[in-house]
Amino acid sequence: MAPNTHDIEAFLKLKHIAIAGISSKTSPANAIFKKFKQNGYELYPIHPTMKEFLGVPCYKNFADIPQRIEGVFLFTSPAITLSIVRDCLNYKPSYIWMHNMMGILTCDDNDTKIPDGSSVSIEAVNVAEEAGIKVIAGSCPMQFIEPVDIFHKCVRWFARRKGSL
Repeated sequence: MAPNTHDIEAFLKLKHIAIAGISSKTSPANAIFKKFKQNGYELYPIHPTMKEFLGVPCYKNFADIPQRIEGVFLFTSPAITLSIVRDCLNYKPSYIWMHNMMGILTCDDNDTKIPDGSSVSIEAVNVAEEAGIKVIAGSCPMQFIEPVDIFHKCVRWFARRKGSL
């Protein structure tokens, strides 16, 4: 995995995106969902028990989604990330984006320590890439979808300075 803003730009051009990690409680994933929605994306939330989220139907798995998914955004624990990546392989999204606030992770033979709160699973990255799916292993869409708030601008600036974006 290497930092690649081209992949981020390509992901953000997609229109049909499955998103996992939303919650009935306050969650950063909920804010990301709202940001995507406000910017015209067609969203398909994946959730095992919720029927709808902010008026949008939720789906238990990819087989239930009535539209071809172009991208998948994950704000989940790494173990759930791996499960969802395996579930979506047959549906061949172009991209999978795994949230990690402080930039895109790089790894050499699984020796990278995944930060707490990250959705990145090295095994999930490998599974997706072996299936021909491009992976964005880190960063946050709120650093790129306009208008970008000052907090996310600062995080994006810092990630670029440390070379993780």
